[in-house]
Amino acid sequence: MGDRAKKKAELKKQSEKAAMKADEILATDLEALKNATKTDIEGLRPKVEDQETYDRLIAVVEESTRNNESLAQLKGRIEKLGATALSLAKSVVRLLG
Repeated sequence: MGDRAKKKAELKKQSEKAAMKADEILATDLEALKNATKTDIEGLRPKVEDQETYDRLIAVVEESTRNNESLAQLKGRIEKLGATALSLAKSVVRLLG
């Protein structure tokens, strides 16, 4: 295997590791969001600028919780809302502490 092929293989391996780590972090964040109480959620409302996206995000989380869905299903629902909702979800988790 030449140097270029070795470097390419190593980059691919590092990329896969990074993707797995990002998925683990996101799963942890989604778990925290899913476990947040109604009081937690309402307490964050004044701290969030995009109320429309926040309302859609919370509705998706609540529905996912009611249906006892997996984190992967919740992630898919949030991703369908778009990049803004995914970014907001991460912000909300940070605000939850």
